[in-house]
Amino acid sequence: MRRFLRGLRVGRENTPIKIKVIALPIYVLSTMTLEKDAGIALLNKSIETIENSIVSKGGKMDVKLPPKAVSLKEDIELQAIMDQLALENDEIDGDAPEDD
Repeated sequence: MRRFLRGLRVGRENTPIKIKVIALPIYVLSTMTLEKDAGIALLNKSIETIENSIVSKGGKMDVKLPPKAVSLKEDIELQAIMDQLALENDEIDGDAPEDD
């Protein structure tokens, strides 16, 4: 988790970075700002910081989607997708105890 804390520290008081666990090992980083390019650059720096920390300890990290600016509507849609992924992760066959 320390590696993610380093990524959070890249954020600023007026543009904090948030990290949400979707379904291990899938995470989403986000920030809110009126400065689109600055927000994307901040997220890229956070991702780079986290990745450098993970790689330095022998791990690996794959970025599935690079940072992008989204509208409120897209943000709501993304939240719905993330909620669905989390639900699907919770409902994987074999996770529930079997009835005898």
